[in-house]
Amino acid sequence: MAYGCAQGIRGSALRSVEVHPAKRWADLVGLALSCPYDLTTVGAWAREAGMCETQLRLRRRLIGIPAKVSLDFVRVLRAAMCRETRGGAIGDYLDVGDDRTMKRLMARVGLRGQTDPTMLEYLDVQRVIRDVPLIEELKKALQPFIILPQDDRPRL
Repeated sequence: MAYGCAQGIRGSALRSVEVHPAKRWADLVGLALSCPYDLTTVGAWAREAGMCETQLRLRRRLIGIPAKVSLDFVRVLRAAMCRETRGGAIGDYLDVGDDRTMKRLMARVGLRGQTDPTMLEYLDVQRVIRDVPLIEELKKALQPFIILPQDDRPRL
């Protein structure tokens, strides 16, 4: 994937190049974050996004992350967002049947031992998404959902 700044035709630097598969993935993540319930299957995520499961899986293939892995990442990110805005624990917002399943889910996304991180903390410690353009697009898509600490909010 091409990303970053390059030399323009007239010698000026070009702005950051949009990576379309990464942007499409970040948009799908944004749709999942606004869902009122935990998306436990790829099919549920596809229905929420208004597409068939095959199309969602194809979009995931373009960025090189399997749909199920991407779904696990999104589920925990959504739970971290809900915990941040409503309180409680991350597990309160995940539709998981037992402790073993919860531990496996947390281990798959890289949250062994760390409990109840914020969205930004989760993005720093997760081990699912390592591609810089994906993280950049994701951070852009997450702007409406991120809660800044009280000192970082703009003064009116």
